[in-house]
Amino acid sequence: MKKKAVCFVDDDADEIDRFRKSMQNYIVGAGPTLDQALGELEAKRVNKPDLFLLDLYYGPHTSLEKRAQIAALDDDLSASENKMRSLLREAGQSPQGGFDLAGEAAKRFPGVPRVLFSRKAFLEDALTAQKQGLPLLTKPDPTAEDTGATEKDRKDKAFARHADEVKRFLDGKINLNTWWVRNRPKVESFATGLFFFFAKIVWDFWKGNTHLSEISIWAGLLAVASYALFFKK
Repeated sequence: MKKKAVCFVDDDADEIDRFRKSMQNYIVGAGPTLDQALGELEAKRVNKPDLFLLDLYYGPHTSLEKRAQIAALDDDLSASENKMRSLLREAGQSPQGGFDLAGEAAKRFPGVPRVLFSRKAFLEDALTAQKQGLPLLTKPDPTAEDTGATEKDRKDKAFARHADEVKRFLDGKINLNTWWVRNRPKVESFATGLFFFFAKIVWDFWKGNTHLSEISIWAGLLAVASYALFFKK
């Protein structure tokens, strides 16, 4: 089976690295910007990804000092929610960055599913994402069983432990974007119209009321309906 292509944009190099290691069943194009991630896919001869996986709190210009402060607060996110929000804004990271990124991806590749990927999303952010039709996938957080010398090691182990769950989620979004799933209602409507079209032709022929001009009109209407259903954006 041909591998699916995932375009992953994240401002954290460690997140990109652990995604590459754990998601080798995909063709991955990853980077801190959309252009870099798409460029990596193009280098692998992929012109259009099957899915965009996007960091929600996206801020590619955040300083190392601010990143260290954010990481220190990340372990106790619930108790530090207000402080974290303030620090993220001060660091130039906000959910709007992820929403803008999703909008840019949609403009470049309409119809390709987009998923927001974050460890720092709050309930308000999740509700906003839902309103915009953007599923939100939470990055795996380390637990007591994810031991390691550093926080990065613990996060690496957590991601590896949850890799199958992440894959199932992404595969589900990609598979829902097949031609048949997207167009099934249109196909069913078209088939219904086609049935009545031929039923009328047969009925008129049996009654002896068939006229070439009438058939031409019905055929024209059918052609217009086909265009509107399958080709018009």
